Amino acid sequence: MMKPKFRAWDSLDEVMLTDITFDYVKYPVSSFTEFELMQYTGLKDMEGNEIYIGDILLWSNDVIILIKAKDELGFYEETIKSFDENVVCHDIRFYRSEDEAIILGNIFENPRMKNKTNWTKTKIKKLVEK
Repeated sequence: MMKPKFRAWDSLDEVMLTDITFDYVKYPVSSFTEFELMQYTGLKDMEGNEIYIGDILLWSNDVIILIKAKDELGFYEETIKSFDENVVCHDIRFYRSEDEAIILGNIFENPRMKNKTNWTKTKIKKLVEK
């Protein structure tokens, strides 16, 4: 069984904190109000980077997706932008992330990425080439 792994966005200092561990006795969860926790999905992208909730991915060069989670659903994706107007539904299979996904950023370090009007093929090419 995979041990839960987290990172956190520190909204006060505007930095990403990695390898988050918890001591629930010393720090009750309610004391973390300035942090946005993101759980690791257990998946990696094509470059071996770990995929967390809040990450924005380019999937198969056609779809920009946001990774989310709900208690009753687990991890799921929300489509931000599709470059193929003929595709109504996307078959995003998370187990294929190592073959088809590239992390472009996340919603905390790059909040403008959530806006679909900000996406062009040229902008994506620049991000992927970094």
